[in-house]
Amino acid sequence: MGKPGKRLPVRGGDRRPARVRPYSLTGGRTRFGHVLLVETFVGATAALEAAEERKELTNGNLASRVTPEMRAIVVLCRRMRTVAEIAALLRMPLGYFSRTYDLVLVSAGKGELVQMFARDAERSPYSEPQRALAVAYVHGLGPRPEHPDMEAVRCNLVPGVGEMFVMPTFTTSGRADILFWEGVPGGPLDAFEDVRDPAEHLSLTLEPMERFLPWEYARATEVELTDAGGTLAGRYAPTVRNPVGRLPSGGLVLGVADVVVADDPITGQGSNSASKCAAFYLASILEHGEEEFDEAWMQATFDRYWETARHVTKWTNAMLGPPPEHVLNLIGAAGQLQPVADRFANGFNDPADFENFFYDPKKTGGYLMEVSGASGA
Repeated sequence: MGKPGKRLPVRGGDRRPARVRPYSLTGGRTRFGHVLLVETFVGATAALEAAEERKELTNGNLASRVTPEMRAIVVLCRRMRTVAEIAALLRMPLGYFSRTYDLVLVSAGKGELVQMFARDAERSPYSEPQRALAVAYVHGLGPRPEHPDMEAVRCNLVPGVGEMFVMPTFTTSGRADILFWEGVPGGPLDAFEDVRDPAEHLSLTLEPMERFLPWEYARATEVELTDAGGTLAGRYAPTVRNPVGRLPSGGLVLGVADVVVADDPITGQGSNSASKCAAFYLASILEHGEEEFDEAWMQATFDRYWETARHVTKWTNAMLGPPPEHVLNLIGAAGQLQPVADRFANGFNDPADFENFFYDPKKTGGYLMEVSGASGA
């Protein structure tokens, strides 16, 4: 080989060129040497953030010499992540994923992603929140006096005021209990919206317990929050949405779980419904084989799930209204007749059964007469 020719002038004078020139810094004036597939794992080494070792990149200060995008990637990749995961965490446009993958599923409780799925007014009778929600995670709650050795969820109905659920749980500090108020908007439980102090939140949780549910308050006189983040408050309107979202790029995405059916938590069906939705979607994906996941398939897949979800939505919306007399009679009977209690409890697993004994006063009356006769009550 001959001697190298004269060096061409370089913009920037005698500045030493960076060894790493990502697209976000150069605007694409480089050629890549490696193709990173969306499933490729990426990790940031310690050397990348060591200023003394990488002065050619950072000049001693990474934060001041790179773009926010690159800095965010470095932080994310302190543990191994795939290219697709990085893109998702950086909130890259969904159009990227719809062009890259055969099918994109969107799962999000709220935020701008949900807004691309239009509200289904026919299936959404409520346009405003029906409950003000307030949660406190606590240690120190006493046992249930009637069943001190058994863990269980307790539900307390206070007509015209709201509901309280007491639920055993585990958190980072060990076993705990959740005190969950569902308050009728504008009522005495609608007091948490502007509360930011955790201690005040707990106090507001306990005060109505003492007033309306003294038997629950008696167990809670020595509770304390699990940690400073052990409270949550908010509200949302129960909503069913159209399952197919259309992106500005023309791509289509399919909503999952709360994106398409967001019921009020009064019946505790969120995780159940999400799991069932995933199971229905998976079955439809496997059955579809190598065919295109087009809009018709997406709608049909959701419709398949809705055949189950509609029973949850109907039951949940019914529980949000004032309980009619026949429902109060049913709940009262459940306290006396074990078969009624069992059937009501099993409805949490199969809400479709409520059609047979819950909504219609005649069906409820007939069912209670049947059970009472069989038990000799």
